Amino acid sequence: IRTDSAKEEREREREIMMLMLMLMFHSCVVLLFFFVAPVHAQSTGDWTPDWFTATRTLFSSFDVDPYDDRVMMRGGGDIVLGNNEAVFYGKPRLYINNTVAGGWENVEFTAYGNYIALGTLPIKSYAGLTLVARSNHDAYANAPCEAFGYYARIYQETGECAFQKEYYHGDVDVGDPYDTVYTATRRVPCFVGGLPLNLWVGIKFKVTTITDNSEPAGSVLLQLYLDEVGDGISWTLNHTLVDRPSEWLPSGGKTVPAECSQGNGDTVLRPGNVCFLRTDGNDDTTEVRWKDVSILNSFTEPIFYPCDGVDCSTETYGCGAPKICDEGICIADPSNEMGGDGICSPGEYATNNMCTADCCVEVTTGGPTPNNGICEGGENCETTPSDCAGVLGGKPSNRYCCYGGVTPPPNTLYATICTSSVCGAPEDCIVETGGGGPTTTTVCCGDGICTAGIEFYIDCPEDCSAPVTAPVAAPVPEPVAAPVPVGTCGLKNDMCVSNADCCAICKNNGRCS
Repeated sequence: IRTDSAKEEREREREIMMLMLMLMFHSCVVLLFFFVAPVHAQSTGDWTPDWFTATRTLFSSFDVDPYDDRVMMRGGGDIVLGNNEAVFYGKPRLYINNTVAGGWENVEFTAYGNYIALGTLPIKSYAGLTLVARSNHDAYANAPCEAFGYYARIYQETGECAFQKEYYHGDVDVGDPYDTVYTATRRVPCFVGGLPLNLWVGIKFKVTTITDNSEPAGSVLLQLYLDEVGDGISWTLNHTLVDRPSEWLPSGGKTVPAECSQGNGDTVLRPGNVCFLRTDGNDDTTEVRWKDVSILNSFTEPIFYPCDGVDCSTETYGCGAPKICDEGICIADPSNEMGGDGICSPGEYATNNMCTADCCVEVTTGGPTPNNGICEGGENCETTPSDCAGVLGGKPSNRYCCYGGVTPPPNTLYATICTSSVCGAPEDCIVETGGGGPTTTTVCCGDGICTAGIEFYIDCPEDCSAPVTAPVAAPVPEPVAAPVPVGTCGLKNDMCVSNADCCAICKNNGRCS
């Protein structure tokens, strides 16, 4: 009896042990699902960085992140990865490859950037926080046509947001006659007076091929959102552009080489091998930091609206676009054009007040002129040191930072109005109210005014007339020799066809000698 009891006790212990193992196994599966499984399906190649692991430095072109073989550096300078940041020194580029999933096509490319130090001045005119999508830029050294792609940038010096398209990346220094081929930039104001230093700015760059027949076939929608609060949710749409076939041409009279599969005015439709970050500093004293970077591939955004029941007649989200009720949710009526999408389309011009988000833009004019030797409103020794004097090092009592205008710049230590003797001559200072300060006006498509330099026929035919094409001059007819009466001969300088028309000879210029 004692032996049987011991055996039963061992069986019960074994059953308890098996039950505990099963519970541990299921717990591990749940933990694995929540903490290891990616947020976005890997079939699309979505990407988030592993910059929490050990700090490492990429020193030169073609260096690959030892913790992520999809990440590679090109360009000059260094990139330090770690502490959840990528720190750029100089002018490197950080490529994120997606050949594992067939490339980056419709993407949502997000990054937070922070300019810490400008480096050696003057800075490059194209320096800034830059995101690039739908590009094979990693292959341009051997295949310059592959640089075809879209750029979104915040210019450091001007604070403008911009889009640009690159067609070709050649190099005249190695005998390429074409050099680089870009479009002109399409800009809107974002940060008056330039992009501030030591400020985290969220940038979200969306690139989407338009397939709903609202635009010509092959059109691509570019959208740039900013998060100036830095909380990850305060996104505002600051810039929108539709790249339509044959409209956005190379600038500067350049043309795309015949060897490329793309031509002048083509849109970028093929997926790109890489998305990448760049800043274009001057030297290693330029420091820019990036964090919270992510790329979503082939993203889709559901078109739905909040609904207070089955009645959608009171819903006005989306510029009041007609909606229908679908299982208790208000959705855009597929037979009507959707407003509130950032595209100013025919039928929703700004005559509909609820569509101003699509068809109106704030335009800033005036403002300081950088590097003109005058300390103006909106400038100070940190933003424009070539115009406003300042000493921010050494003995604290000797430090000062000159500024123009009437209001001291926020978060600037030792602010000193430029009329102070330490700031220079009085003629190099503007302190009047609004002196050098920018003015902002609202320009709307649909208000009947074609604002020069802002609105164009291709973007707003409601306001702007089609460009007038100069008439082609009629060809000048070739001179015809007058017939020579029978029995006479042509005198000197008379028109002729052959020697028979002249008393002497018919010269090569069609005149008798």
